[in-house]
Amino acid sequence: MLKIEDSSSVAEVGYDSGRSVMAVRFVTGSLYEYEGVPPKLFSDIVSAESVGRMLDRQVKKYPIDHPCTKIEEVVRLKRGAILDVQLSLRVEVLDVSDSHGLQYHLQCEQRLPALGRSMWVLATELTIP
Repeated sequence: MLKIEDSSSVAEVGYDSGRSVMAVRFVTGSLYEYEGVPPKLFSDIVSAESVGRMLDRQVKKYPIDHPCTKIEEVVRLKRGAILDVQLSLRVEVLDVSDSHGLQYHLQCEQRLPALGRSMWVLATELTIP
């Protein structure tokens, strides 16, 4: 993939001449493939003053000539975002005390299949009255 400098929408582009397919990774991180792109058009896009504008005008505007496939989507979360996910949770009890109610020291593994990764969360104290 060729890095695109100074573009507000396109981060990288690549080309498979055997398939006439152009790959585009946008600054959001998402990756798309566009079919039916001749080598000359790819070259024109890469050398354009505005890669994003050229891509819009010469490829995205013609979805019948250049069918698009989303290859990879990157989920970027912002503070305050609410995400509905199904998860499985594995809890390991590290310590238990019974002073002011039952306190558990837990280590939890959350598997988030929607995001394709696991996260370890250490809950230092959980009190159940």
